[in-house]
Amino acid sequence: MVATSCLLVVEPSESVRQFLNKKLSEVSHPSDELIFCNNASQAINACRKFQFELIICNLDLVDMEGQELLNRIRKTKKNKNTSICVTSGNQEPSLTNGISQNLNKLIYFDKSDGFESLLRFVNELDYSGEKAKSNIIFISQSQTLASVLSQSTLAQKYNFSHLERSDQIVELLKTQQKVGIDLILAQHTEIDHELFAQFLNSIRNDLEISPQELPIFAILAEATDFDDSKYVQLFSLGINDFIHQPLNIDKLQDKISTLIEVTHQNQLLSR
Repeated sequence: MVATSCLLVVEPSESVRQFLNKKLSEVSHPSDELIFCNNASQAINACRKFQFELIICNLDLVDMEGQELLNRIRKTKKNKNTSICVTSGNQEPSLTNGISQNLNKLIYFDKSDGFESLLRFVNELDYSGEKAKSNIIFISQSQTLASVLSQSTLAQKYNFSHLERSDQIVELLKTQQKVGIDLILAQHTEIDHELFAQFLNSIRNDLEISPQELPIFAILAEATDFDDSKYVQLFSLGINDFIHQPLNIDKLQDKISTLIEVTHQNQLLSR
């Protein structure tokens, strides 16, 4: 980490708080501020007062269920988008899966390794310093839509490139193995549904690039043209998320920003 930040640690055990205070002080920037809470009530009050760059939270709390605490943190104005690292000895799949599906920017850590993965994560992640722009490749035959997006705030925040055909990105991935590409934004139409399915199959199955390695975000037709079976099919083919037309650029940017950040965080953890 190279920039000043404020971290919140929610941990009921005094010995673990002391340990994390020592270790986080070693791996974080000298000017970083660490705030510790030993229960959910303290954590909620702190989240109402301060905006944190990162929240490290043990879900095994006495005064509140972990899921409820995370939901209430997300309802605070200052920390509705803050990344949350969950540390817990409870590895019950239903618990962690339920949380992951309902809360964005949340990563689960198994503390059985002595917090080594968490400390490595804090050490390597730069929260608020200057970062290189992520690279988005947009696939669509619509020059109009490409022009709208290239002039939007999306193109100001990210390096935005446009390709007309999906086979172009497949060939690019064959040679570069996704180096330098952070997200694929692809327009799906009913007319080209089979080509879209082939495109996803080429990336997910032929090239064996998983949704965790390279997210694919789909721009779909109006919601009235879709039923539940179509959503299930697209997710089974390998998309990470979607948005319907007509486009809400702000909503699109929020979704893409969250998806890219979570992908980058997971890549750090897998090292």
